[in-house]
Order: sequence, then C-alpha cells, then structure tokens
Amino acid sequence: MDKNKSLFNTITQIAIPVLTVGTQIAIALKYPQWGLVINLIS
Repeated sequence: MDKNKSLFNTITQIAIPVLTVGTQIAIALKYPQWGLVINLIS
C-alpha cells in the first residue's frame, strides 16, 4: 500500500508542473481552449 501511495505522490509531483507548463505553452501558441482543457485535467 505504501509503495502505491509513494508512486502516486511521485507521479503527481511530476504531472502538476508538466501540465502547468503545457498550459502556458498552449496559451502562448494561441490555443486557449486547449490550455483550459489541460488546466481542468490537472
């Protein structure tokens, strides 16, 4: 159980910044609707 929780925490710590940067890139490339979708996923 603890190993699964640790894996989830690691994935979350990586995914949130990656999705945030992805959102900024999508908005910068003039795709605000995709930026909104990425934000909702994260």
